[in-house]
Amino acid sequence: MRLLEVCVDNWQGALAADKGGADRLELCASLADGGITPSSAFIVAVKKAVKAPVYVMVRPRSGDFTYSEAEFAIMLQQIEEVKQAGADGIVTGVINQQGELCLQKNAALIAAARPLGVTLHRAFDVTPNLSDALEAAIGLGFERILTSGGKANAFEGLHSIAQLVQQAAGRISIMPGSGINTANIRLIVQITRAHEYHFSAKINQPSPLLHLYQTHPAALAQNIGYLTTADEDTVRRMKQALLTI
Repeated sequence: MRLLEVCVDNWQGALAADKGGADRLELCASLADGGITPSSAFIVAVKKAVKAPVYVMVRPRSGDFTYSEAEFAIMLQQIEEVKQAGADGIVTGVINQQGELCLQKNAALIAAARPLGVTLHRAFDVTPNLSDALEAAIGLGFERILTSGGKANAFEGLHSIAQLVQQAAGRISIMPGSGINTANIRLIVQITRAHEYHFSAKINQPSPLLHLYQTHPAALAQNIGYLTTADEDTVRRMKQALLTI
């Protein structure tokens, strides 16, 4: 059975994804920056409101995935807070100065997260050798890898993802993500043969005060006027597509 994970960074999106039939939520803050760790209050509220399991991003800032010792200490603290808030799993990852998965720090993050499962996010995609990184991720104990096959999006990385699925051979789940939508999901499934898929189902929802914000200079400067959020109907259509392919 194919599973659908929907990434969300706001309350409206979390509810929409859950109602639309998502099998799992990836919860973060600031999706526009690639996602960072959300607040504990947000995690608690979402957990109370949704039925789907909630995996939470542990990433202290946007940018690269190589962290100082101070930043890494923050990540360990974030894991404790995320666990206390009721998360069902963690999404994280660290690479070293050579661009490879940092074995020591990733092992420490996974140990801190236990007994929760841990997804390796797209830090994987910027490693110099995806095949080697896959074997390292398996050895570390990650339960899945979110990947676009080392390309800008999963559609461009189709054949690379298919190779990773074949190499993994059931030892770890390979979850295609980035740029997946209802128009290309059939081909992505047919070529990759993955069992889990990740997407955001994004729409721009107008603010009730859009008529004011469209001409207000401060609102325009801050890009206020629309909320980018997950769409319930899009999630439902994607879920249905996965069930019928």
